[in-house]
Amino acid sequence: MSDFEWSLSVRFDESVLLWHIATDLCFHWPDQSTETLASTQLALANARYTSNYMIYLLFIQPELLIPGARSTLFSSAIDDIELLLGNSTETFDEERSIARAIIEAAKTERHTSTNVHQACMLAEALMNLDVKKRLDVIHSVWVEMLCYSISRRSGYLQAKSTGEGTDNLHYIWLLWAFMGMETWVDRHHRLEPFKEDRAAGVGGGEGEYCAGESSSSGTHTTTYQAGQSEEITEN
Repeated sequence: MSDFEWSLSVRFDESVLLWHIATDLCFHWPDQSTETLASTQLALANARYTSNYMIYLLFIQPELLIPGARSTLFSSAIDDIELLLGNSTETFDEERSIARAIIEAAKTERHTSTNVHQACMLAEALMNLDVKKRLDVIHSVWVEMLCYSISRRSGYLQAKSTGEGTDNLHYIWLLWAFMGMETWVDRHHRLEPFKEDRAAGVGGGEGEYCAGESSSSGTHTTTYQAGQSEEITEN
């Protein structure tokens, strides 16, 4: 995963955008053999479902993705794509033709550093992997992003979203609660520390940062937490 660490060290909302675009580009990547397409389309379709859901939250309900998420990232990406394809003479009548035009246009402007260009670089790096490894990486990243998002959701937001109709993360949040798993928000605002935390000298008062918090999803979650600290401070 070291080759993709740069895409996970940015702020979480930006990482969701990069991986959403890259996932779609991999799904429509040109010059794939018929055999490769047949073996990857179903698996990638499942990843695209999660990808589309997460980008929906970013654009329509950013507060449910993560506190401080910027829905303007999605609008800016649309503007960048329109600018990128502005001089194209192709007729875009389907997703595949749009994706391939983005890939080709990005290759001619590698000096540009918009999120769309970075997503194209990410997609190209993913396509350099063998098929099984590529699918494993895409799937695992989206699972981790999904879990990270729900771990950052407070009880208040959960109750608010339930009152407006359940979403996919609602069921995961309930599952975590029934399994006794603690979200980052729960641990961050816990009034009384657990016995093992007291033994380790970790506090637990309201709003006090628990230095002993553990990462439930490994390297990616640790990276997101570090990248999100600035955002939490700003709010």
